[in-house]
Amino acid sequence: MSLWFGALAFYGKSLKAISHVAICVDGGLVIEAGGGDQQTTTRAQAAKQNASIRIRPLRRRTDLVAVIAIRGIETTNASRLALFQNYLLAHLLTAYRWGGDDPIDGFDCSGFVIEALTAFDIWPGGDTTAQGLHDYYLKQPGTKVLV
Repeated sequence: MSLWFGALAFYGKSLKAISHVAICVDGGLVIEAGGGDQQTTTRAQAAKQNASIRIRPLRRRTDLVAVIAIRGIETTNASRLALFQNYLLAHLLTAYRWGGDDPIDGFDCSGFVIEALTAFDIWPGGDTTAQGLHDYYLKQPGTKVLV
């Protein structure tokens, strides 16, 4: 697995206007909750929009503003990395839902990231938006800004 595995990719207009977050996986890819918008509030709407947890190229969007490697998903612990990877992949095709934070009703981008980080005791709580995740992890000791 690469150094970037488990890093958080942030997208938006600037570092102060982040609107999307995803988790980096191997090969320049991210896993994200995407394809929906503020109108995507039901599983039926998500299905119509093809909005779900999916794997996409890291740079498929032109608004990538930062990639931050966070503490807790270190590449030195192979078994923990494998568990994290399997956890992420188990959520593939889960519905997207604006403001969503659970696998039954669906996730939005930050809800999915926080669910994954919480499952591995990496998220201490706080602002649960994409901007909030960026601002929190940028201030933590041991954080590495990769982009």
